[in-house]
Amino acid sequence: MTTDLNTVRLEDYRPYPFELKSTHLTFDIGADHTDVESTLTFRRTDDERNELRLDGIDLELLRVAVDNRLLTSNEYSVDATTLSIVDLPAQFNVTIRTRIHPETNTALEGLYRSGDLYCTQCE
Repeated sequence: MTTDLNTVRLEDYRPYPFELKSTHLTFDIGADHTDVESTLTFRRTDDERNELRLDGIDLELLRVAVDNRLLTSNEYSVDATTLSIVDLPAQFNVTIRTRIHPETNTALEGLYRSGDLYCTQCE
């Protein structure tokens, strides 16, 4: 019998170790790309787990800051789908600037362009 590597079982579930208190988004829409800056305020809810994991696809990470301090690339990890930051205080702001391409987004998720119209599909 084989097991699906992506199987999530209810008994394995643990609540997310951070509570999102506020979100502020700024979009700088250009002709061939859009820069998005998000400032998120978090409060840690689990003293044992201290890794903030944020998911996203088709994003170019431009910069990451915690409490207005720009992080160096060895203070976080990023791959094609996840940004991870560790060693965070009990409460903090994280500011992330990414570049996206709504004009080539054919998944119709997030921010995409349809003709002359920019559309969002918020989750």
